[in-house]
Amino acid sequence: MKYYIKCEGRIYGPAEENKIAEKIASGFFSGSCMVSSDRENWEQIPPNLEAAAESVGSPAVGAPRADSNNAAPRRPSNAIPTLRPLRPGLRPAAPGRAKNRKWIVPVVIVGAVLFFAILLVVGIVLSWVLVAKSTPTSGANGRRGRIERKAYRGSPRAKSFEEVCAHYQSAVGVVVVTLEDAEGKLLTKIGDFPVDCDHPIGTAFAIGENEFVTNCHVAYSVKNAKSGALADILLKVYISEAKRQGVKSEEEFVEFCKKNREAIEKDRKYLQENIRVRKVEIRLAHSDGMTLPVTGVQIHPRYKTSSPTGEFDLAILHTAKNTPTYFKIADTDILYNLHQGQRIAYLGFPMENLADDGGLNLERPEATFKSGTINKITDFNNVHSDPRHNRSLTHDIPTVGGASGSPVFLENGEVIAVVWGANHNFDEAGKRTASAAQHNFAVRVDSLDAVKEEKVHDINDWLGEKGK
Repeated sequence: MKYYIKCEGRIYGPAEENKIAEKIASGFFSGSCMVSSDRENWEQIPPNLEAAAESVGSPAVGAPRADSNNAAPRRPSNAIPTLRPLRPGLRPAAPGRAKNRKWIVPVVIVGAVLFFAILLVVGIVLSWVLVAKSTPTSGANGRRGRIERKAYRGSPRAKSFEEVCAHYQSAVGVVVVTLEDAEGKLLTKIGDFPVDCDHPIGTAFAIGENEFVTNCHVAYSVKNAKSGALADILLKVYISEAKRQGVKSEEEFVEFCKKNREAIEKDRKYLQENIRVRKVEIRLAHSDGMTLPVTGVQIHPRYKTSSPTGEFDLAILHTAKNTPTYFKIADTDILYNLHQGQRIAYLGFPMENLADDGGLNLERPEATFKSGTINKITDFNNVHSDPRHNRSLTHDIPTVGGASGSPVFLENGEVIAVVWGANHNFDEAGKRTASAAQHNFAVRVDSLDAVKEEKVHDINDWLGEKGK
């Protein structure tokens, strides 16, 4: 008898019973196929065809193998087959091939393990390469590479200004110059008048284990510390003497100084010739009085003392000892996408016109936190231009002398700028006070890249104290 076979909507035949049995035995037709002798009445593969298929030498699809040691009873003809029909055009599996595929699963597992092991090794190697490339190297004349984008050290990424203060206050320090007399003794008095031998200059913050960012004008104040400190000392000495002689008003003190001009100049010259800088150091905040001796200075190549410009008012101080923690510099894409109204803050040491230098304790200094927003972002011609040149940040954080060199950071602690200037009002005597407008200035931190390329000056050469 001839039969028709319906499989996946297609009808094959008519074909002799033995041909149909061979196709069933070879796996060409699955157990879900339907059989008909007249193309009208369809049924599942009848027992006679399954028996014929078994006689060919291969079990019908869905039936247990006859040579199996655990052969199950043959399914009845009306049982629902468990295998899906083969898609037309696909080559059927050869008899016994399923048994030979038992090796596939372990091979796939072993291959997957090897693949992920290779990925892990490649990732480790790449990370070593990237770390090596990001590490600065010293070249000829002490020149160094571009500013490093380092992660936080010793603490997780901050999520608020409160966490920045908690984790990184010890990454900020006050720059201090200590004076001594010609005999190498600390300058504690002039005549019978007591003076302070330690003089705070400004703020610096760590961007590496022994690298601190500050302003060029802070570095030059260190260089000219004797002149500035002695002027301050002389002022205090003669104020005390004027009070002893009954001077009570500012106008009377001006007249007193005019009368004693020659004596003041003589004392100034004597002190300038007989007093020198004993040491320069950074005294860290919130660190139980930890101090780091300054050994070298790098200055922005375009900074000029005659006509200082905030764009180039950046310097780096190098220290002999390492800091316990340091700030992360914000990535370039963050710097290029700063915007007006963005919340910012700084940690520093504002001192000008504040009682006791703003409550500064030089033995155990604590940095002051102040916050505000970005008011304006422009280049240094006061024009909002290409992001590469928008390095001038105008902000409303209260700023006075001493805060110069403070880090300006976001709420995650990433530094975006450095404080360099503020608007002031001046009285008739030339004394300045902070403007109520709080129109203050910072330079974007990527201006440091040029500083990193410069020679590191030995601190004694910088001070002109080579003969010490």
